Amino acid sequence: EIPAAQTLLAELGVADGAIVTLDAYTAKKHFEVAAQGNIALIVQIKDNQPTLHQQSQEISATTPPLGAAHSHDRGRNRDESRTVTIFDPANKLAGTDWHPHVAAVIRVERNVFTRNAATGLLHHSTETAFYISNKPVTAIRAAEAIRAHWGIENTSHHSRDVTMGEDRSRIRTNPGV
Repeated sequence: EIPAAQTLLAELGVADGAIVTLDAYTAKKHFEVAAQGNIALIVQIKDNQPTLHQQSQEISATTPPLGAAHSHDRGRNRDESRTVTIFDPANKLAGTDWHPHVAAVIRVERNVFTRNAATGLLHHSTETAFYISNKPVTAIRAAEAIRAHWGIENTSHHSRDVTMGEDRSRIRTNPGV
């Protein structure tokens, strides 16, 4: 997927003002390709980049936010509140390979109540996720882009996984072995 994403970024012809979101298989090469094409990129940071993930957590804990956006969705047996907060990494990534690529650190906090339809009992969960952007972004714009990404991910990926067992496939692991 990584080479395909880089090719797609290079050839996509993204309109000014559009934001491209990618999954957590972050490679610095994605950001280099995006910079060449003047593409705004938002990518989730997970444990696949442990140092960057930790630095993002530290930046959000020690830096005053540039802005925040709040949203609330209530659907069938689910009540979710999200807060998206933007932080300027300033020079906190200086001396790292990521310094020239990160213009904003984004923290997304989710607070979810899910009602069990059979028992009526509520299950409460919280999650904090971190993203980085190569361009300055407002909290509202980041929230829209991230939410749209997960809307596609949850519908398209879920459908492919259910019908074709995509997550169970090991074709991408040790090809030719």
